Amino acid sequence: QKAKSKWVNEEDADRFEEARDELLHELEEMKNGNISDEELTAAKAAVISDLLSVEDSQSSIESYLFSQTVTGENLSLEEYIELVYAVTAEDLTAAANCVECDMIYFLRGTGNETETEELPDDSSEEN
Repeated sequence: QKAKSKWVNEEDADRFEEARDELLHELEEMKNGNISDEELTAAKAAVISDLLSVEDSQSSIESYLFSQTVTGENLSLEEYIELVYAVTAEDLTAAANCVECDMIYFLRGTGNETETEELPDDSSEEN
């Protein structure tokens, strides 16, 4: 199976600074406690949706259980979801204030938009 590599074209490269500045601005907004109820609700819904999808595949279940083992946690998905529901905007602000951007990676292509890469064949994995 082949997939076209997603190289950054010059137009995208020109928008890099704009995107970086917007992301850093949003981080500063979070650090200042500017998190709306709608943003918090949407973020919780996304995390909970991801957690609920863990049970959709054997590899996701294995990954979840492995991370539980490595971190020493022993939470069921239901317990984890309850913890997500309990997160407040203040919790996110406190977490954001622990984040410091010290490096930004910007990957550029070779300019050859037709390059391809081999992808593993997932057809034998159960979905």
